[in-house]
Amino acid sequence: MAAACAAAGESPNVLKISVTPTDDITVNGAAVSLGQLDSILSKAATNGEEIWFHRLLNNKGSPASAKILKFAADNQIPIRFAAKSDFSDIGKAAEILSARTLVLFAPRPDYPQSAREHGTGGGGIFVQHVDRVTGSVTEVTVERSAGSQLLDSCAIEALRQWKYKAPAKTEKVKIPITFGARNGKVSY
Repeated sequence: MAAACAAAGESPNVLKISVTPTDDITVNGAAVSLGQLDSILSKAATNGEEIWFHRLLNNKGSPASAKILKFAADNQIPIRFAAKSDFSDIGKAAEILSARTLVLFAPRPDYPQSAREHGTGGGGIFVQHVDRVTGSVTEVTVERSAGSQLLDSCAIEALRQWKYKAPAKTEKVKIPITFGARNGKVSY
């Protein structure tokens, strides 16, 4: 894989996997089969490569997407998600990774009754600062407010309690949180 990466002008330490709505798979720009994916992921994990993954929202249940996410969960390997299919956004997110595969304890934020009664809701993005040695969250900052100081405070309070597998693979984790005014639920 390193030779293929070098030939394509890619760093051999970065594996970029893209899955189309028709379940076509590319790795660093080269088409691969579903059967080849296991060995590619295993080699990447063994070599300590960063694994970046892009998929469209409407193909979450595809066999390829499921295989990639299961591999990451089973092997406790972080998968970083690229928002853009050309991976042009990954440089901006080098320390941000998918928290779901690494988190041990993740309490959901409270949605105060007073906010629900007044129809106060919104979505925000919060950044957890993680102690790499212990996996504990040391600080939570607001990248984008949920639209209310009360909702931001509830999100921060819950996110400070999260615990990651130690040693933590990163120092920063972005968590989007939505307080749904219509359904009264919190999602992240």
